[in-house]
Amino acid sequence: MQQKAFILLVAGLALLARPAAAHCNYLIEKGDNLYDIAENNGFNETELMKLNPSITDPELIFEGDTLRLPCKGGDDEKGDSIFDLLQHRTDMSTLFAALASVGMLEDLQDGDLDATLFAPTDKAFEALLKQLKLTAAQLLNDTALVQDVLAYHVIPGDALDADDLKNGKSYSTMLKGKKLKIKKNDEGVFVLTVAGQEVPVKIADLEAGDAIVHVIDEVLLPLESEGGKAPAPSPSKPTTPTGDGCTYTVKEGDTLFDIAAKYDTTLEDLVALNKQIEDPELILPGDEIKLKEC
Repeated sequence: MQQKAFILLVAGLALLARPAAAHCNYLIEKGDNLYDIAENNGFNETELMKLNPSITDPELIFEGDTLRLPCKGGDDEKGDSIFDLLQHRTDMSTLFAALASVGMLEDLQDGDLDATLFAPTDKAFEALLKQLKLTAAQLLNDTALVQDVLAYHVIPGDALDADDLKNGKSYSTMLKGKKLKIKKNDEGVFVLTVAGQEVPVKIADLEAGDAIVHVIDEVLLPLESEGGKAPAPSPSKPTTPTGDGCTYTVKEGDTLFDIAAKYDTTLEDLVALNKQIEDPELILPGDEIKLKEC
């Protein structure tokens, strides 16, 4: 009997001694070193450096930077917080690093945070970098741009699953004055941006503490991208109205204010004529605007 108890005790201690399941992404903390990070996650320093070629000196790592880890197994679909969920996703390393670069990860460690995050995958960021002709390092160095883009992916104050998201409704984001609009049909849920994007939700309703995360395969842009970064779009003059002058089809770069000025009316009158416009700051290419009663 004593021998059996001893065997069970040894087995239990062996299980406790095993390293915890390795994270896919790791936020470097004060006092960390590469050797301990590797050992604590069940692999060696050489593997870690291969995954992080930016590290040229294993003794020189910085608090607040992030590392990719050789995690194994499938992606987690649930976490104690947004931070915890992203740590255990193989497809979210760039998002994790971007959030760390602008100091947003700390707030996302709160499991009680009520928010909705549209989370772009690594492939989404790769496509954006190619479009902007930037490297990941160059993008992350542009703190103002990264902060604006990431803030545009967060609906604060509400944890909205796919059923909660309403077709045709606009939602305020963390980026002041910028909203996202939702489109729903038989094909799924789509996120519409002020830049004219229509981005499908690929994986919905990942639980992250009290928050909800939806995976998307395109980075949401709050501004029209042009030339290597995403500056504010220059106002464009609306073209001739369609049909008999009663309606106008919105073009990329249009604003309701510019349309009103061009056609000798006011913003207030256009809003009154177009009850479908919930947010005067959010009109999308292809929308039809009534200019006058005909």
